[in-house]
Amino acid sequence: MIGHRKFELNDPPLDLAIETDVTSKTTLDAYVAIAVPELWIYDSKKIKIYLLRDGHYIESDNSPNFPKG
Repeated sequence: MIGHRKFELNDPPLDLAIETDVTSKTTLDAYVAIAVPELWIYDSKKIKIYLLRDGHYIESDNSPNFPKG
């Protein structure tokens, strides 16, 4: 993905997305559409971790990408 200025739908899926924009949040469905397996959302001074399972996100206490975090 080096050199890309924006994500295109035919690009390989990201390993992890981190949502920190507190003014215009992206819906979970947008991340499902590009098949991001792990999503972190910062909201109200907390980080929530979501994992993509069977086409839906489930909230998780742990990150498979950072298991000791």
